[in-house]
Amino acid sequence: MPHWLHATLQELLSGLLRILGYYTAVELELRILPDFHPRPDVASATFREQPYPTKPIEIVAEVLSASDEPGDVNEKCRNYQKCGIGRIFIFDPEEQTAKMWDADLEKLVEIENLQLPNGVIYPVGQIWTELISRMSS
Repeated sequence: MPHWLHATLQELLSGLLRILGYYTAVELELRILPDFHPRPDVASATFREQPYPTKPIEIVAEVLSASDEPGDVNEKCRNYQKCGIGRIFIFDPEEQTAKMWDADLEKLVEIENLQLPNGVIYPVGQIWTELISRMSS
C-alpha cells in the first residue's frame, strides 16, 4: 500500500498532467493486451475510452516503492512498451529522480525534463520542489 510520500507524488503527477493537457486517472486498469492488465500509478491520455482503455494511451507514470526491484520495474516497462504506450516514466520519491523508458535501448534513462507527446517540456526539478512543499505543509 502506498504511504504518504508515494500517494502525494501520485496525486501531484496526476494533477500536473491534467494541467498539461491530458485526461488522467490513478490506478486505472489498462486492458490493452489480453494477458497484461496493469494499474499504473498514473495513466494519461488525450482520449477517455470507457470503461477501461483498450487502445494504447500516451503516458504512464509509476512511483517507486521501497519494495520495487529493478528487474521487475524493467519488465513492467517492457510490457507497457508492448502495449504501445509512448511515454513511460518512473519516479523515485526517495531519491528524487525521474527516468523514462528508452524503447530503442530497452532501458530506463534518467531525465531532467518530462518531454510529453503533446510537445510540452516540464522540468522534473519543479515536481520535487512541489512534493517537498506538500510534504512539509
